[in-house]
Amino acid sequence: MLMSDNLPQSSQEPSLIILAKEDLKAYGVSQSISALTFMGRIFVIGESFAQHFRRMAIAVAEEILHSGSPCLLVECDTHITVWRSAKAQLPSDYPQIQ
Repeated sequence: MLMSDNLPQSSQEPSLIILAKEDLKAYGVSQSISALTFMGRIFVIGESFAQHFRRMAIAVAEEILHSGSPCLLVECDTHITVWRSAKAQLPSDYPQIQ
């Protein structure tokens, strides 16, 4: 299920998007990929945190967002991973989530 974290944000700041692993599976994205497109942007896999460090992962993602760079969080049962916006072009056969 797609969700935004319920942290206070100004109307100027992009919202933090947290995807569940099942969301990616529903779109045919495997866990072994290192990049994907989401809403027209390319994201590459970044830091992973154990679930008990979830708040730290959110803080890292918020810092990235505040610096003006888009990012996502993908949450699994055991860990949560930061996906950072990339500038490189991906082949057209990479998974795309709309």
